[in-house]
Amino acid sequence: MKQLKVQPLLQIVLIVSLALGLFLRVYNLDRKIFWHDEAYTAIPLSGYTKEEIRVEWIQQFLQNDRILQVPELHQYQAPSPETYLSDTIRAVAVEEPQNSPLYFIVAKLFLSHTGISPVIGMRSLSVFFSFCAFAATLILCHELFADKLTRWLALGVITISPFHLLYAQEARQYSLLTAVIFFASTSLLKAIKAENSGRWVTYAIALTIGLYVQPLFALVGIAHGLYVLGVKDIFPKYTLKRYGQAFTASCLLFSPWLFITLMNLEAISPWRKKTVLPFLRLVGRWVLNIGWSFYDGSLPGLNQYDLQLSQPNMVALIMLACLLVVIYSFYYLVKNSEKKIWLFIISLAAVPSIPFVILDCLFGGVRSTIPRYFIPCYIALQLAVAYCLGHQIKNVRLHGLKSLWRTLAVALLLAGSIASIRLSLAETWWTKYSNYYDLEVAAIINSASQPVVLGEEPSPLISLSYLLESDVFVQMLDRKNPVRAPEVNSLFVYNSDRLRQSLEEQNGYCSTRLYDQPLYFIDRNVQLWRLQKCSESEVISN
Repeated sequence: MKQLKVQPLLQIVLIVSLALGLFLRVYNLDRKIFWHDEAYTAIPLSGYTKEEIRVEWIQQFLQNDRILQVPELHQYQAPSPETYLSDTIRAVAVEEPQNSPLYFIVAKLFLSHTGISPVIGMRSLSVFFSFCAFAATLILCHELFADKLTRWLALGVITISPFHLLYAQEARQYSLLTAVIFFASTSLLKAIKAENSGRWVTYAIALTIGLYVQPLFALVGIAHGLYVLGVKDIFPKYTLKRYGQAFTASCLLFSPWLFITLMNLEAISPWRKKTVLPFLRLVGRWVLNIGWSFYDGSLPGLNQYDLQLSQPNMVALIMLACLLVVIYSFYYLVKNSEKKIWLFIISLAAVPSIPFVILDCLFGGVRSTIPRYFIPCYIALQLAVAYCLGHQIKNVRLHGLKSLWRTLAVALLLAGSIASIRLSLAETWWTKYSNYYDLEVAAIINSASQPVVLGEEPSPLISLSYLLESDVFVQMLDRKNPVRAPEVNSLFVYNSDRLRQSLEEQNGYCSTRLYDQPLYFIDRNVQLWRLQKCSESEVISN
């Protein structure tokens, strides 16, 4: 009797999770903070580099005393009729060589032909790619797992995962990368089984697409190579040779952009290796990252990135429980599945993650804590857990244990659903770390009379502008040259202590710090100052 009650419950929760995961991808799409990385991604779509925008922005003020209002900034986020696709590719090559150009090309063409705003347009594109990933997940699971329940559990866990939902709504290339990972992995499995070279051509194309989405996709290709090497005795002898040909062909096709990347390495921001954490904090972030595959809840306090294992709380306990489930799932996977299944999943988890872990442990840095670098690992974790749950539910004979595993499957799906609903209702989340507190900063600025915001970098100012009232003025200045500030009453400096100091030294301003909050994820604070002309007594005291 109880068994009949539990089984329909799992089916209902699975169906609801799938429907909810798809619906939440399009819900509240325009209300999320358009954070720094999204604004930075949108700049090349205008056809201009960040440096070209900087020069034009500053010159307009120095030569014509013209300060841009918030709506005018968004011209640097949308395709310009005066620029071409080649300009977008050039901008990416010069200032974002660590990112391949395919997503930018697709986004440029899409926005140019639809006229949709960057926020909705680019995020809608990400949602579309996420739907493609949904279909590709089902196809991969069909190739990988014989059991239907395991396939649907894998699809449910991945679809309702708060991690995948976050990046499905971000104006970046990560949902496209997710879809290509599934597509390439499926192409590989199909090619191994097939006896014709056409499947291997498809796989080579998939690898090439992946590299032109994100250079780190090369690690996925290497993981596939490790898998092929490990199962060469199971499949035809030419399998390893065909893989080598496909991988070599994709590398050759990607070599033009690889050359561009190598020639512009100095443009890659070094903060990932300069931010150094103690080993225990690294471990805490690794645990948190694993837990985010299945559940995402706010940690106590303002720091959402460091799991305090010494101070247990409900979120920490859930994350530790997720870690235990993942560890046991991999153990169960290796013990009970065929080599062609467990080796594929383990390769996909290990190869893209181990190099970053080694680099951080030996040389310092936070590369191994940046979740978006480890999308293949998240997929592998979720596939392993789905296999464990599905196989246990199907094969365990004891009624009590079978009910326990069904209950655990329901709990994981519900945890993902609850977390996904919460983050869908929020305007900001931990993924937007550099702009996590911009809502509070913008509220201070918007409450002032005729405010002017000053800063040094275009991307942070443009990102903040999406939260400011349309009558707010925003101006970028260069602190390295003699700085002249606008003559207004409500003058603010955003996130540049060096610019503030220059204005005080060269223009006789005194500052009041209105906001100062550590970002925690990186060694930096978000800050806001208000500037006013110093009184005589203040000048004397200074």
